Amino acid sequence: GSSLSWVKKNLGIKEGLEKDLENHRAFTFNSAKLASLGEMAAGIAHEINNPLTIISGSAFKLKRRFKKK
Repeated sequence: GSSLSWVKKNLGIKEGLEKDLENHRAFTFNSAKLASLGEMAAGIAHEINNPLTIISGSAFKLKRRFKKK
């Protein structure tokens, strides 16, 4: 009797730990995906911002040139 209840109790603990481990792995995987997405978004923003800065600078120069005339 007591041996069987000990085995059942430990199996329950093992199953709970396995479930916790599975949840932790899923959380870690999702965190990694979000981190990658953030890095990708930062890269895209940087690539968009560079040409916009050049366009803005050129537009400012043209505006200044035409105001002088």
